[in-house]
Amino acid sequence: MYNQTATIPKILIVENEMAVALNIQTRLEEVGYVVSGIAVSGEEAIAIAESQVLNIVLMDIRLSGKLDGIFTAQELRNRFNIPVLYLTAYSEPETIERAKITEPYGYIIKPFEIRELCSAIEIALYKHAQEEQLKSREQWLATTLRSIGDAVITTNQEGSVTFMNPVAQNLTGWNSEHAQGKELSEVFRIIDERTREVVDNPAVRALVSGRSVDLGNHTLLINRDGREIPIDDCAAPIKNDQEEVTGAVLVFHDVIERHQIQDQLQQANSRLESRVAEYTQSLARVNEQLSIEITQRQQVEENLRHSEENFHLLVENIESVFWIAESDHNKIIYVSPAYEEIWGHTRESLYASEQFWIESIHPEDRARFLATLPQRCLEKTECEYRIVQPEGTIRWIRERSFPIAQEQGEVYRIAGISDDITSSKLTEAEILKALAMEAQINQRHHRLLSLLSQELRTNLTTILFSQQILEQRASRLSQQKKQVQHQRIQDSVARMTQLLENMLLIGEAEAGQIQLEATSIDLMTFCGNLIENIEDTLSEQHTITFVSQGDCSNVQMDEALLEQMLKNLLSNSIKYSPEGGTVLLELICVESEATFRIQDQGRGIPLEDLPQLFEPFSRASNVGDINGSGLGLTVVEIIVDLHDGQINIESEIGKGTTVIVRLPLA
Repeated sequence: MYNQTATIPKILIVENEMAVALNIQTRLEEVGYVVSGIAVSGEEAIAIAESQVLNIVLMDIRLSGKLDGIFTAQELRNRFNIPVLYLTAYSEPETIERAKITEPYGYIIKPFEIRELCSAIEIALYKHAQEEQLKSREQWLATTLRSIGDAVITTNQEGSVTFMNPVAQNLTGWNSEHAQGKELSEVFRIIDERTREVVDNPAVRALVSGRSVDLGNHTLLINRDGREIPIDDCAAPIKNDQEEVTGAVLVFHDVIERHQIQDQLQQANSRLESRVAEYTQSLARVNEQLSIEITQRQQVEENLRHSEENFHLLVENIESVFWIAESDHNKIIYVSPAYEEIWGHTRESLYASEQFWIESIHPEDRARFLATLPQRCLEKTECEYRIVQPEGTIRWIRERSFPIAQEQGEVYRIAGISDDITSSKLTEAEILKALAMEAQINQRHHRLLSLLSQELRTNLTTILFSQQILEQRASRLSQQKKQVQHQRIQDSVARMTQLLENMLLIGEAEAGQIQLEATSIDLMTFCGNLIENIEDTLSEQHTITFVSQGDCSNVQMDEALLEQMLKNLLSNSIKYSPEGGTVLLELICVESEATFRIQDQGRGIPLEDLPQLFEPFSRASNVGDINGSGLGLTVVEIIVDLHDGQINIESEIGKGTTVIVRLPLA
């Protein structure tokens, strides 16, 4: 009985005698088959085949009319690709030989048992399905290998060449047959373009290490004729299911120009078509004997499995992403496992929706990428773009694609190879960043030196002038005027000292040489002593008021840096305060934080100048003729950052400025 769960084949009976045909129909339908029609002539059989979909034809050799069974079978096979099973009472050798020419799927001599007929039908249908599957897979694999734009060489475990595609033959100058079994280093000779020294063969390194190996930059391939060809790409080990290295695959391409390989592709196509013809002839002969048919069928299946294995080993053991898509880019047919490593998505998600590929492209690069899609159906293309992995990491991709055409020239597939070039892109960006930073540092150093020279010259001139006045006019000067000259000398020395301290600290910070040396400090005592020392150098026109709150007796801070920070802030407040003005220093210690609040009633800072105040050499636009280097707040910010603190400035024109610094107590 026929398996009712399977798709029931539609059978056409072509029989000269209607009674015999009806008997066959009845017996077939009793066991579950469907007979779509009965024809008594070849012409009628062809007419039925034109109007209906048939799965198999049971053909009598002797038919009435102009067409006999053998000619009719030939027409059905050529025009409709329908398998034919001969049912005849004639077994003459010449008839059988003539029938073989039509490549039938069986030959049953009347009379026969229904079981024998059913077995012959099943075998014929299975053979036809296997033949069609073999043709489809061989055509797909052959077309893909012919269309790959990169050169591919594979080796066995000993490093001997086992396969070369046409591009590899063209670049190396070696014929595949001559290269078979030779050491890879003899066929694939590479040197360093700069040193002219021989480069270690990447495939051999991949065999030894069991890992993928990239070719270095400036690599030259010396082909068999001595011509030098710049190449790049990689080699990878080929592993079996047990993770054992069974060989290596080397993928490379000419980076100067793409060689035309139409002749090589045509030769490969002819060889593959010849193989298909051989398989077809082999399948036609297996019907002579059931045991021979089974043996040969198993051999065909083994060959097919081996071909698919070779293809998957080739594309699934390289770090590049190999993919095949429909020509309209609406469906991804295949993508290699490296996609999951680089894109961060599963292959199953990409098969389910090709939008995963588009959505992964960086928004800034997406429009440019989509603009290249129409060109891919016309010629080989190459582009670079960024992708965003699910966790937000950005990777750079270089993609090379090429159209796959049918024998008639119609493009029906697009294939490509995508590589992760993030490391080379990052290296380039880091070099540019380092050069820009170096130029910025050099410019800053130049300005620092210019400022230092100018400030030292100005202050030394002031000191020299005051010293000359004191020496030449000492007897004529009042005590008050002498005090004014002494104060000028002290102010100049203080400014030079502070300038040198600021520049030294900025230089150490840029060189990464500042280390925080925290010690236990009583902040109230520290601030009191600092104010006392500063007031000794002040004129009677300015005063500093100090207030404190909380317990600040045992604080871990860098005393020298803290002193430099407060000197800069108090000096600024005094400098920009009016004559007779008061500067307030307020210290508050609460929980784990110390807050320093320095307030003056000076001219204030314009709101638009506040964001730039911490940049070197930046000064408020309303400072007028008041001297200053523009480095004080830069130094303060460095010291605050070293203590993991925060700084904030509040100011209002004409009402003064308040600087608030918060530092952790430990």
